[in-house]
Amino acid sequence: MKSRGATIACLLSPGLALALLAGCGQPSHGRQQPAAVPAATITLRLADEPAGAQPTYRQLERPAVFFAHPAHLQALGDKDCRRCHAVDDQGRFLPGLKQLVGVKGRRAREQAYHRVCIDCHRQQARQKGKAAPVLCGQCHGAPPGRGPAWSAIRFDLSLHQRHLLAMDGKCERCHHVYDEKLKKLVWKKNTESACRDCHGRYRRPEKTSLADASHAACVGCHLRRLAGKRSAGPVDCLGCHTAGRRAGIKRLEKPPPLERGQAERMLICQEGAKTGAVFFEHRNHETRVAACHQCHHRTMNKCSTCHRRSEADQGGGVTLERAYHDSRSAVSCVGCHRRQAEEGDCRGCHFRLVQLPAQHSCPQCHQAPIQPPSRPQLAGTDYVGVAVRPLLGPLSEDRQQLPERIEIKVLAAAYQPAVFPHLKIVKRLDEVVRRSSLASVFHGRVETLCSGCHHHQPLGARPAPCRSCHDNRGSRQQDRPSLYTAYHRQCVGCHQQLRLKQGCNDCHRPAAKEVSP
Repeated sequence: MKSRGATIACLLSPGLALALLAGCGQPSHGRQQPAAVPAATITLRLADEPAGAQPTYRQLERPAVFFAHPAHLQALGDKDCRRCHAVDDQGRFLPGLKQLVGVKGRRAREQAYHRVCIDCHRQQARQKGKAAPVLCGQCHGAPPGRGPAWSAIRFDLSLHQRHLLAMDGKCERCHHVYDEKLKKLVWKKNTESACRDCHGRYRRPEKTSLADASHAACVGCHLRRLAGKRSAGPVDCLGCHTAGRRAGIKRLEKPPPLERGQAERMLICQEGAKTGAVFFEHRNHETRVAACHQCHHRTMNKCSTCHRRSEADQGGGVTLERAYHDSRSAVSCVGCHRRQAEEGDCRGCHFRLVQLPAQHSCPQCHQAPIQPPSRPQLAGTDYVGVAVRPLLGPLSEDRQQLPERIEIKVLAAAYQPAVFPHLKIVKRLDEVVRRSSLASVFHGRVETLCSGCHHHQPLGARPAPCRSCHDNRGSRQQDRPSLYTAYHRQCVGCHQQLRLKQGCNDCHRPAAKEVSP
């Protein structure tokens, strides 16, 4: 099979374990790659470099090969990874076919793949009397089959703590950095970081790819523990890369925060800023996320390491201000707070509110002095002059300010007046806010509850009736709906978000028919 400067997909050895190529099971660059590939099926491509290297050419002369790993293990009748994989001096198996180690050049690697695979297929056919594919079209472009979809494994706090307990609390079993003086990998306390922070998608001369590193370390450890008759994690594709199998791993209800020498509380400040510094309770936020990468999305360094006051390539063109305040980002402070407000009981009000943070929200975070002290980390009860956030006051007992019920007569011709349980709803909203420390801080005062329905009204003032702005006709030019539309958009919209009753007769009773004398 001749290739024309193209990426050639070739069949790998049938004894291949878990992960051979970077991004195993992920979409290929081939033109005939299906939309979804089962988790235990590995898409194989031939590149100029070993598995994990960035392909130097893209076009395919033939479609990719979809390698069904479990089927090959079953056909071989053994689970010895050494049959196809090399093992390093530490006893870790190396992802990639051992027969290709040191083989350079596209043509040489192509021939090596075919020699290993076809020879094995012929051997299996002779021993078991069952035909195995030996022709190009029998492997290249064959349907990948069915099975659970591939998904990335997320090493959250629960899974990390389970591994930490299994390793007797020894971080050095997994974490390391490269020491330039010693010219080797060493463990340095309080420098632990995620594997992906150093290992990228593709193999480089100075370091291996993330796929190679994680599979060699994780699967290798699991295999060693199994060999020693100890409990261990999965060693097959489905065990890590399918949601169903991962759901069977027992979760720790309250895993402790990771200890990396971080401060429990700190001041976030920037030289030249015109707003006060932010008093940030790091420990409190640690207990509310599943993993550190929900905030530290690239490395475990602080945000200002990459993001600067002005745009720079190092931070992906994202300034420090945007890194904190971009409401569309999943990893910014404001973006995370916005997502919290769009979940659960908060959706009823927040689904129609402005997405960008309002200016009156700024002081809720920026409470420290504009020129903070030189020591950014705070310890114990050392608040460095930060104002204590006031607790929410009680709801008003004045029924003139907070009526118990309101009758809405906008559809009086067809229905009886709708009775709106005003006080009941306000108390329910107040209960939701007080249960959430985030909502308690940003609401600040109980009157903020009113703005969910009574928009464009000053806080603390008695809200004007809806009809004072919304008439029976509305105005498209002023983007002001009619009173009928405003009521239903506000009330029914909230009910839709909270999955409450939405039928007409749930709120409106038909008007009594007049009986002729």
